[in-house]
Amino acid sequence: LTAELSLYPDFSTLETQVTGIDFSYTEKFRSDPRPFFQEGSAYFGDDVSYFYSNRVADFYAGGKGFAQLDANGIGGFVTYAPDDRWDGVLRLQRNFDPTHSAAVMAVTTDRQDLRNQLIVARTGGRQASGIYYDADLAWSNTEEEVFDQGGAGKAALGWRSDAWDFAIAGDRYDEEYYPANGLFKADRYGTRSVSASGRYYERLTGRLREVTGNVIWEDRRTLAGEVQSRGAYVDASVESAGQIRLFALYYDGDYRPSPARGEFANHLNHDRYYLTGLDFNTRSSTHGYGVYFGNGELGGGDYRYLTGYLWVRPTATVLLNVASERIDNFGTSDQTIATASWDVTAQDGFVARYIWAEGPDYVRVAYRRMVRKGMDIFVVYNEDGFGEAEFSVKLLWALL
Repeated sequence: LTAELSLYPDFSTLETQVTGIDFSYTEKFRSDPRPFFQEGSAYFGDDVSYFYSNRVADFYAGGKGFAQLDANGIGGFVTYAPDDRWDGVLRLQRNFDPTHSAAVMAVTTDRQDLRNQLIVARTGGRQASGIYYDADLAWSNTEEEVFDQGGAGKAALGWRSDAWDFAIAGDRYDEEYYPANGLFKADRYGTRSVSASGRYYERLTGRLREVTGNVIWEDRRTLAGEVQSRGAYVDASVESAGQIRLFALYYDGDYRPSPARGEFANHLNHDRYYLTGLDFNTRSSTHGYGVYFGNGELGGGDYRYLTGYLWVRPTATVLLNVASERIDNFGTSDQTIATASWDVTAQDGFVARYIWAEGPDYVRVAYRRMVRKGMDIFVVYNEDGFGEAEFSVKLLWALL
């Protein structure tokens, strides 16, 4: 049983996650580095469409508890943030045996301009034969200027062996369904879908070390019966004993844009593109690098994408990493991110990040000193080019 209370745990000025610039119809996922949400995160489920911790604003105070009691897992938290905002999650899971479980989950947010509650029930399991299943039902209440209630459901049935995995799945989302604290794709409101997928994975000996392949087909319709997205995706990768991985994917499909929740455009975009790449020194502990190139049509226009990366660990305590991207899709955008870290001692460390992108450059340098067990001091210099540079000193003190 673990219980925690956190006061003013503002880590937004200490570490920020940066997304890539490749094309996406919907919001991209960012990991959340805040320790309050990292520890015990498994007790709150792994489906970010229900709960996405980045939705919770930096808060004044938060309390959290989680426990494993025989076959039952329980986790919950509540936070209080500026503007009289409250957020909370409670999740209960029952493990019937090592491969079968059921869970219920409640997610809530109470803000000045929004009140939202989400209830989720799920079950899943795997048989000795390799057959597996998952099913979710969700319901939401939303109070904005109007009061909306909506439901959602999804299910999957598949078979898995050591090398193969085949599945069929389906889902349905009401237009009024709204998980306010979830990372839910905005183009799925008011839609339903069926899909089929196949996967192959095998570890080998000899000249080839690993082979993978995926095939996915999906047909998503609006609740009025129009095509929202429909297409097929294929990818494959081969890794050699010389630590070189070749990757390739191809997508061909149609997509109907969704300018607002439950609304859809009168036209379809015909998306057809490929992406191929090479990774070198895939299993090295000292350095690695790679390059990827994509070409085709995406989002209703020509699409070209190029990215490369290089990382080097010259010593056991120093890590250097550079990643660069360029996309040409209704204009050209570039982004290069360079990071460096140095663990000077077991108690002292530096981290630096420099970003070249559209607009002003971005600089962040941070120093961390572990004064003693449970007490850390952070000194941070931050400059994003849109305002004055910031200098922060923060104390992290774990009382228990």
